[in-house]
Amino acid sequence: MKIGRNDPCWCGSNKKYKKCHLDREQQKPLPISDGMQALSAFKKSNQCCCPPDWKDQCVGRPISSHTISKSLGLSALADEGHVLGIKSDISTLTKSNGIPQLGKVGINQLSIFPGFCKHHDKSIFSEIEDKPFTASAKQCALLSYRALARERHTKQAGSSVNEVLKDADKGRPFEMQAFTQMLTSAYGSGVGAAETDLDRGLLNHHEAIVSEDFSRFESLVVEFSDEFPVLCATGHMPSEDWSGKIVQDLGDLKTKADWITSVSFQSGGQAWIVFTYLRISVKMREFTESLETHYRTNLSDALVKYFFSISENIALRPSWWESIDNASRSALQSRILDGNPVMPNDNIIFPKDGEPVVLNLKAQRIERI
Repeated sequence: MKIGRNDPCWCGSNKKYKKCHLDREQQKPLPISDGMQALSAFKKSNQCCCPPDWKDQCVGRPISSHTISKSLGLSALADEGHVLGIKSDISTLTKSNGIPQLGKVGINQLSIFPGFCKHHDKSIFSEIEDKPFTASAKQCALLSYRALARERHTKQAGSSVNEVLKDADKGRPFEMQAFTQMLTSAYGSGVGAAETDLDRGLLNHHEAIVSEDFSRFESLVVEFSDEFPVLCATGHMPSEDWSGKIVQDLGDLKTKADWITSVSFQSGGQAWIVFTYLRISVKMREFTESLETHYRTNLSDALVKYFFSISENIALRPSWWESIDNASRSALQSRILDGNPVMPNDNIIFPKDGEPVVLNLKAQRIERI
């Protein structure tokens, strides 16, 4: 079917065809740097992630907030001020054919985002930054809040870059144009749905923080010795539990997906992993229960592999990475992209048959808060 110059463009942009994809194959290709510039621009924010009722207390623009902070393990893991982190900058991706790589990252640069103004970054999180971790309901909720705020910012950045990438089909044949628009449309729809779900999660945290009532949250707390070598802070919406059972269909964008935050850190000479979710979420309680059921004999191995699969926001102890064999390193590196499944419900987070054991530490404490 022939499209008229003044007809709506086939790509769904709501622009006229003549203002959008007419003669697109003859246009100058989009420089890769455009996408990176869009991402860099989004790294600056004018909005503090504090509760809306506290906006009048903000002091200045948001600073570089740490979700994995120096006081909660980064300094302890570091070797001469550096840890190993996942690098996905344009230089790294160019050299590695688009695959993020592990590399040395300074502890002042890892896990930062423009989250909170200087005042709220200090006042809201002093309970976890300045006091020993006792697994109180408030401390668990604050760890969750900061991780979820970063995840929301990451999704917003992804949306910003995706808008730029819609023009990545310039200078390409029609088949490539159609494929590009299909991918960016699907990604945009998925990210948009995730942003809505994360906004609901942040609203719950805002209400709890303002009221000082954290009873709406439940947490699974796991304690290890400080030999646990991976720090992480993330929030996600799992499609499967630890047995492989589908817990929610993320392929259905009408689904109000339940979220869970996972934070690994150090405090008081111990390592802690805290999963937090809404107490009313049967799905996320089942998710955590399946972890205890299927991997109680070696939670440490399952958790390391889990962190590699679901988040780029991780920090590793360099000496531990150097101590494991090549097969273990390869098994973990292959998981870096697992959190970006090609098809819905294709995210295999649990250990796979035949994978080498990368860590074997006994959990010293497992408790629900």
